[in-house]
Amino acid sequence: PSVGCAERSAPSAREVPLLAELALAHSAGAVGYWRAYCTLVLRAALGLFARYGVALELHQQNSLLQLRAADGWPELLICREVAGGAYIDDGVFAATVAPSVRPMLHGRQDAIVDAELSFSSFFHSTIAMHLLPAGACIAAASRGRGADGLDEARMVRELRTCAAAVLDEVDAELGRLPHALDGADGARADVARAHARAVRERLVHGEQA
Repeated sequence: PSVGCAERSAPSAREVPLLAELALAHSAGAVGYWRAYCTLVLRAALGLFARYGVALELHQQNSLLQLRAADGWPELLICREVAGGAYIDDGVFAATVAPSVRPMLHGRQDAIVDAELSFSSFFHSTIAMHLLPAGACIAAASRGRGADGLDEARMVRELRTCAAAVLDEVDAELGRLPHALDGADGARADVARAHARAVRERLVHGEQA
């Protein structure tokens, strides 16, 4: 089944969001479920941004979550923003994506921007307006559960750890590409590697950590 990431469960006295109910009911516990959810979202959004400089507007209301039917485990994230809505780092995109792709961008909704605005868009949409509120709702619902619960401090630590792991995957992939001394392809790959390092510094180690 698929659910909207901003959906709530059936009306109740507590108005517990569906994501929190799924996390608390799963055998992996709130922490394990949160870790899986973060990894799923970040592999999609952060992976795309770190590789190509493309920041999707992945707010919760723009996202569908496909769940494993047997137990509600998050398996697939679907971005349902169909009218464009990407903020694209011009320098990284030009270096990493074939020129033939650029005319395919949505003329009014996709924005070619600078590095600062593309990062701000990624952080606002995926972290501030999607993952942090999702984690906060799980943390609020799991208060009083001791070791099985997810408090807000651990929620942020797990989010940072998942981001670092996704960036490790990106680094490993980019590390297999040519380097600048190998010609034009290597020079373009160096742009991608420098961008991924800058994203890691800000997201995992720096001001947004």
